[in-house]
Amino acid sequence: MSRLDAVRRNVAWFRRSGIMRPADGFWGVAERIAVLADNAAAGQILRAFPSHTPLAPGVVVLEHRRADCNFQAALMFDLAAEALAEVSGQSSGGRTGSAVCGTGALARGCHSRTLPQPRAAMPHPRKTDRLLAEPDLAAIADNLLDYLLRRSALADERPDSPTLGLWGWANPLRARDFWTDDNAWVATLLLLLAKRGRPHLRDRGIACARALHRHAAAFLAHIRDRGRHTPLESPPMHGLRLNPHWLGLVAMACAHAAEADPDTDYAPFVRDYHLLVPGGPPDYDRRSIAAARDGRPWALSEYAYLSLTASVCAARFPFPEVADQARAAAELLLAHQAPDGHLRAEHYETPAGEHLADLIYTQNWATLGLYHAARVFNSAPFREGFERSAEFLTRIQDRSPDAHFNGAWRGLYDTRAGAWGGGDHYEGGQGSLYSGWTNAPIALALLLDLGGASLFASQRY
Repeated sequence: MSRLDAVRRNVAWFRRSGIMRPADGFWGVAERIAVLADNAAAGQILRAFPSHTPLAPGVVVLEHRRADCNFQAALMFDLAAEALAEVSGQSSGGRTGSAVCGTGALARGCHSRTLPQPRAAMPHPRKTDRLLAEPDLAAIADNLLDYLLRRSALADERPDSPTLGLWGWANPLRARDFWTDDNAWVATLLLLLAKRGRPHLRDRGIACARALHRHAAAFLAHIRDRGRHTPLESPPMHGLRLNPHWLGLVAMACAHAAEADPDTDYAPFVRDYHLLVPGGPPDYDRRSIAAARDGRPWALSEYAYLSLTASVCAARFPFPEVADQARAAAELLLAHQAPDGHLRAEHYETPAGEHLADLIYTQNWATLGLYHAARVFNSAPFREGFERSAEFLTRIQDRSPDAHFNGAWRGLYDTRAGAWGGGDHYEGGQGSLYSGWTNAPIALALLLDLGGASLFASQRY
């Protein structure tokens, strides 16, 4: 099956599975579908996420609407709605003809220990297809964004709030819980979508990025004053942790904000974070320490995130230490990639194993990371790693006859069994089919590649 077909089937899953009702996106997209049958974490899932609807015996949709999942799905639908590539090598771009950067914009790269230099673009397989040219897909993207801005009540707009500009975790659950990773995606995607013919999103993206940067920079100041192993008392938001899953994503958001908001200096935070990340988690972060293997400071999942986030940062900021981390993360992923393209599941929120592929915290981000690292470093080995991962994901896409599964990627795949499997945790595993974090990002990776586009902040790369 071609990658174009894989995208088509995934779009159909979003529209037919029950994860997005109504299917036009008016009330947003739910976080995930959960398979409760034979799921050891079923009780914990239902207690933690009480807003759910049965889809079939043993299958429910967890109805809470997360901002990050909805923004990721909106960008995916927006890209899927248009023709992404021409034989001429020019990206069709967004509504204004630019935004998510195309191949022509990637004629430069940066490499370790030097500033970015002009260099020839790596050959890219162009497509002649007019990809998914369905105008109603763009309407779904608009509806998802309209839901977020008008109906979700997730943006903190309270004038005196210390979290003004940030977005709460989900509606209707914990709408005033604020997380670094979710808000990093919100800021990044608001700014990307603003350049896709929606300029009204720019100020919201800047407001989110400024608030996120303020809290994250204060956390790094705490580390400078008290040391990395002293926890922050009464943190203003969740996820002020050194993991690439947390502050690495914040750094990526800062790369986008620096492009849109020259009045704020995001560069020191980005540089300082990438100087700290090789040291691994602090002593009090026992879960992250326990998840790592083979003497590495971080679990493999964290390097998947870092390969993406540091590559986006390296394309925006001329810091050799940032490029070093991007290159090192991508090289580590290649060293641990199996011949079939999968990377071992290694994250504390999902079952781990050499034969398991985790599509919530590892394989999905590694695919995007290797794609962007190949661009910024003009690297054929990184490109080959991306190709292996993309082929693996296309091959394992769900083909069951059930509408709530067909065309999706589930959370965990057992490569020995050749089937979804490996067990469940309450936020990860074989029984979780996430809208964002799994399905939209994987479809995005395929769409970006089909169109020669990217998540870089600037069209210079």
